[in-house]
Amino acid sequence: FNMVEAFRYCESILIQSGGHARAAGFTMLPQNINLFTDKFNEYLSLKAKDILEGQIIQISAIVNPDDLNETLWNQLELLQPYGMGNQEPILLMKNARISSDLICYHLDYEIKAIIDDNRYDIVFQWKVFNLLKIIDYRPSDDHEDRSSNM
Repeated sequence: FNMVEAFRYCESILIQSGGHARAAGFTMLPQNINLFTDKFNEYLSLKAKDILEGQIIQISAIVNPDDLNETLWNQLELLQPYGMGNQEPILLMKNARISSDLICYHLDYEIKAIIDDNRYDIVFQWKVFNLLKIIDYRPSDDHEDRSSNM
């Protein structure tokens, strides 16, 4: 997703914008926030197919629920700082259940739908010790019962 192109689409509302494809910023009048949001969403709607088409998620590791512990967290912290050239690890957990004491969000919204008794294959980034950023999730095809929960 190219942020500069998105902001260029909204340029009639912005005072200025700049940056590069993966990180950009802009300046606008506060009273234009609703106009900007509408215009930016319009751009996303027009480009949704292009943005999502052919998108491949590179998995860094497959983990089990029991792997989400302080040891792994400390190992992942050694990989920081993340940014261009050092992507934040993307993890896959198969046939997992999400517990309600773990905060999960997807596209910046807290996710409640997968906190149930069903099992899911979950692609995520581990943001802080009890916070997962869900990138993708689907009902698990693996119906083997595993006692561990996240």
